[in-house]
Amino acid sequence: MLTRKKVYIFTLGFNSTQIIKLLGEKGLGPRDVIVVVTSPQDHPRTDSALKSIHEFIEKINPRANLTREKLNDTNLLESAIQLSKKILQYRQQGYMVIADISGGAKGLSLSLFIAASVSGADEIYLASEITGERVQLPRIPEPQKLTRRQLQALAILPATLRETAERLGISKPAASRLLKRMRANGIVSLEKDKYYPTAWGSLLKEINGK
Repeated sequence: MLTRKKVYIFTLGFNSTQIIKLLGEKGLGPRDVIVVVTSPQDHPRTDSALKSIHEFIEKINPRANLTREKLNDTNLLESAIQLSKKILQYRQQGYMVIADISGGAKGLSLSLFIAASVSGADEIYLASEITGERVQLPRIPEPQKLTRRQLQALAILPATLRETAERLGISKPAASRLLKRMRANGIVSLEKDKYYPTAWGSLLKEINGK
């Protein structure tokens, strides 16, 4: 029986212990992928932790693929959008997605938790900083579903009310009601007569569009 291929997505700071421990417990197949998410700034201790992970992978299964993603650790939702895209791509390719948010900057850990939750990761883990005990986290509730019209609106923004109505082929009152509902739900924002997708709206668009 063919074992389902896995992708591990970890946030990494200066310590590789939890990552290596989880890889050892879950196992590593020849088609598996390890994605390590770090802050954009290079640091010798992060490089050392990455080296330890690479050496461990070389010992147990050198055919597994290790990649590094440098993401903004201050823009939570923007990083969540990027991670969500990656998770959805792996799921479409048939991977089992396992996320661990134990290491790295708190902003990146939260971004990965949001992305893993709303994008349907199979397992999400967090280890205690004190005891090292790992627990499997529940996913946050399923995010709101966007209507076809809301997805169409997000695709043509930024735009004014008039431009939105014209591009969607609907009346201005209908466009006004649509944008008002979307704004109330935090999906779009209004700045100087123009509507823009919020970071949350962009994340929902990515998830609902798959």
